[in-house]
Amino acid sequence: MSEEQQPHIFPKVDVIVPTYDYGHYLNACLASIRAQTYADYSVLIIDNASEDDTEKIARHWQNRDSRFRYVRNDTNLGLMASVLKAYALTRAELVLFLSADDLLEPRFLALAVGALDQHPECTFAYSAWKMFVDDPGSQNHGAEYRYFSPHDCSGCYDEAALLLAHNWITNSFTLFRREVCDAVGGVNPTDLQHVGDWYTWMLFSAKGPACYIHERLGRYRIHANTETNRLVANYRSGYDHIRFYDLIFESELWPMPIRLAAKAHQSRWLTGEPLTLIARKMGGERAEPLMRHFVSRYRDAFYVAIAQSVLQYTPSKNFLDTPENALALLREVLLHDSSNAQAAMLYQSYRGQGRSKGLLIT
Repeated sequence: MSEEQQPHIFPKVDVIVPTYDYGHYLNACLASIRAQTYADYSVLIIDNASEDDTEKIARHWQNRDSRFRYVRNDTNLGLMASVLKAYALTRAELVLFLSADDLLEPRFLALAVGALDQHPECTFAYSAWKMFVDDPGSQNHGAEYRYFSPHDCSGCYDEAALLLAHNWITNSFTLFRREVCDAVGGVNPTDLQHVGDWYTWMLFSAKGPACYIHERLGRYRIHANTETNRLVANYRSGYDHIRFYDLIFESELWPMPIRLAAKAHQSRWLTGEPLTLIARKMGGERAEPLMRHFVSRYRDAFYVAIAQSVLQYTPSKNFLDTPENALALLREVLLHDSSNAQAAMLYQSYRGQGRSKGLLIT
């Protein structure tokens, strides 16, 4: 059999590690991959023309373990172009983008792969995670924090309505199906520099539920030189947040109630007004007649999506609105249509309750 006829055998998982001048973090990151209890993976370290010791460290790992591969860009392409290049160089069924400054716990891949194998309907799997401060100049240096998750048990969830509120899912601890990513246009098809991952999770959620693992399987490093800080400082973050919601409203991937909810959330980011107040104003008595007519067609499902966001997205301080206002929206829906099953389930689940339990897909 000629070389051209040889079957191509790929690992189950590709772990892509983009890096630029993160040599001081890279060794620990790669060590956390090699410590995985799941072994059917390959690692592509994509170096965006670093000027520190990144190349030396990456080549050490490449020589040490045949599953590790190092590719260096001749010039700095920018983060997203470098990520797209790396994605095109890989072929595995499942993909993880792990930031070079973050760390995996040993069972992350085993549990994430297992979850997707067990639930073929799910488009991606992600775990709970925690943050740790690595900033010697900060008084919080060395501190660890649990990052908020709206769910308190593992399972399959339709995340679309809840994800409109805020992004609690991070690249480094999310494993996704390549075929789903390709079906929605590839990695970050709209070039959202700050919230591209958030929009990607929304796209995946339009194709199927997510599998959430209620175990903290990642450590997210907080330090002074993060990409987030740079994007906020140069005003790109604010622009991307506005465009994120415009893209959702303009797409037919989501039903109109979700698209209207996206506009309500956009207004909340811009104005700081309570989310249920914004929802009531949309198509309300002071709105133009044509808008009242349009929104009225979707009002019940729109109100349910808004109430779900408020009731389920419950960090220590709920910046969206109060549970009482969300429950009032649901009562209004049920007065209009007592057979609305989702409104009834939400109302019964959260009436008189504090902490969100989330809605499982069964």
